[in-house]
Amino acid sequence: MILLIIIAFSVQSNKILLEDFTLQRSYHQSFFNLYEQLNRRESNIIITSDLFFHSSISLYDSTITLIEIETLIPSLKELLHPLYKESKGTNKEYFEVALALLKEIKPTSKKVVKEIELIKKTAGFAQSPVLGVRVDYSQFKPRGHYTKKRVLSDYFRAMMWLSFPKIPIENGKYYNLALNQANLLKRLNLIPVYSRINSIITELVGTTDDITPLLVLKYKDTPSPIDSLSRFRGRIVSKSEEDQVKYSFLPQRFILDSYILQLLTYDHVLGYTGSLDKLPFTAAYTEIGVQRVFPRGLDIFSILGSKTASEILKREGDTDYSNYHQIHNQLNKGIKLSKEDSIYEIFLLALKELIQEKEFVSPAYQYKNLLTASGGWTELRHATILYAKQSYTALVSMPPKIEKKVIIEPYPEVYRYLLLFVEKMDDIYSQKATRELASILQTAISISEKELEGELPDIKTVKSIPNRLKGILGEKIAPLIADVHTDPNTGMVLEEAIGNPFIINVSMRINGNPMNFVGASYSYYEFKHPMKERLTDEEWRNSIMKDKKPVSWITTHLK
Repeated sequence: MILLIIIAFSVQSNKILLEDFTLQRSYHQSFFNLYEQLNRRESNIIITSDLFFHSSISLYDSTITLIEIETLIPSLKELLHPLYKESKGTNKEYFEVALALLKEIKPTSKKVVKEIELIKKTAGFAQSPVLGVRVDYSQFKPRGHYTKKRVLSDYFRAMMWLSFPKIPIENGKYYNLALNQANLLKRLNLIPVYSRINSIITELVGTTDDITPLLVLKYKDTPSPIDSLSRFRGRIVSKSEEDQVKYSFLPQRFILDSYILQLLTYDHVLGYTGSLDKLPFTAAYTEIGVQRVFPRGLDIFSILGSKTASEILKREGDTDYSNYHQIHNQLNKGIKLSKEDSIYEIFLLALKELIQEKEFVSPAYQYKNLLTASGGWTELRHATILYAKQSYTALVSMPPKIEKKVIIEPYPEVYRYLLLFVEKMDDIYSQKATRELASILQTAISISEKELEGELPDIKTVKSIPNRLKGILGEKIAPLIADVHTDPNTGMVLEEAIGNPFIINVSMRINGNPMNFVGASYSYYEFKHPMKERLTDEEWRNSIMKDKKPVSWITTHLK
C-alpha cells in the first residue's frame, strides 16, 4: 500500500506558502538511508524539520545512555552499598532489592525474593511484599534504550524500584521509613553522591514533584513535618489522590505533557456526553458509566496551541465530556513553557513553535506539522521513559524538468529551539557530536531565514546535511515505541509509536515556476495495548508494527 505526502508550496510576494500534503510509505527504517536513496533520484530534495527533530532527540537519547553508563550507574552503586550495610528492617530490604536488581548482591530476605519475582514478572498491580503498598509491576519491564544491554536493563529495574513506588508518608510508619533514609544519607556523608545523581537527572529531564529525602531532612524539625511537606505534593495524580503526600527515594520527574494527560482523563474529566453507538478513542465503559479513561497525544498539542489538534479531537468525539472544555481552558491558560527550565521543556518549546499558525503555512499543511510534532514527542518520551512520571487514569503529479534544487523546510524559530536544546545538552555532557549538530542547526537557521525571503540555498551545502547527520549519529533505526499513560480500569496502556519514515513529495512554485521536492517525514501510531505486555522497540519492529495503521487523522489525507 502506498501512502504519498505532497506538500504544495507557492511563492507570493517572495514568500513561501505551504499548502497541502499526501503520504507515501517507504521500506527504509532510517531517515538517513531514506535520504541517501532519494538523493539518487532526479527529484528536488527538501530537508524536513522531521530530520532535525529526529537527529536532536537521537543524540539526546545517546547522551543519556552514555551518562548512565559512565556516571549514574557507578554513582548509584556507590550510594546504595553503604545504605544497605547500615540499614535495618524494611529499609534494609528496600536497598537490598535495588542492589540485587543491579546484580551487586544475592537477595537473602524472603520478602526481597518475592519482590524481585514480582518485578521480573511485570504482571501488573500487586501488593509489594517489602513496602506493603500497591504497585504496578508492569512498569518494571525494560523498554526504550534499556533493552540494548543487560547493564542498562538492570539499572532500569533498580531505578524504577527507587523512584516509581510512591510511599504515603502521612502514615507514621512510612514517614519513619523516609526519615530513616534521609538521616542515613546525612550520617554516612552520602548527600553529595545522592545530589550528583539527582542533579544530573534534573538537568536531563526536569525537577521532581514528589517528596525526596532532602526535603524530609529540611523539614524534619518543624512542628508538623507532614504539613510542611504537604506543600510539595505531586501534581501528576488522580483527583482522588490530590491531598496525599507521597515520597520516593529517587523520584521520577514532573513533565508538563504527563500533567496535561493526567488532567484530561478520569477522574478530572467526568461524564461522557456523546453518542453511545460508537465510542471515541478516549472513552470506555466503567462501573460508573462511560468515562474518558484514555488521553490522546493530540490533547497535548491542543493545549500548546494547535487549532488543528483541537479540530480533530472535536470531530472524532474526544471532547464530548461534561467538563472537558473547562479543564482544557484552565490548562491552556495555566501551562507555561520556559527555555530557562529543563532541557526537556526546551524540546517541547520547539514542538510548540512548529504547530503555531504562521502566515506561510496553510491550515491544511498544519496536519503535516502536527504529524512532525507527534513523531518528535514520541521520541522524547521514548528517551525519558525511565525518568518521566507517567500519567494514570483513576481506577474506573511530476512537473516539467528543471535544474535540481535542494532546500530546507523553512522554520528558523523551530531550529533555534533545537539549537538551544543541543547547546544545553553539551553543557551537561560535552562531546564532539553535540557541537557538530549545533553547527548544522545554525546552518539550517541561516538558510531558512533566506528561504522565507525567496532566496534558495547552495545545493551542496543542504544536500550534504543528511549524510553529515548520519556521520554524527550513526544508522539510528527510526521505529520505536513508548507507553505514556496507564488505565487500570481496562488494563490497557496508551502506546505512542513511530514506524518507518514516510516519503514526502512537496509541490511548490518558485518565482512562478512549479517544482516538486521529495523528503522524509515521521510516521505516527497511537493505540491501546494490554498493560501486562508493555511493548519494547524490538517487539514493535518485529511483530506489532506490520498490523497497525497510522493515526486516522493522517490516513484521511492519503491520496
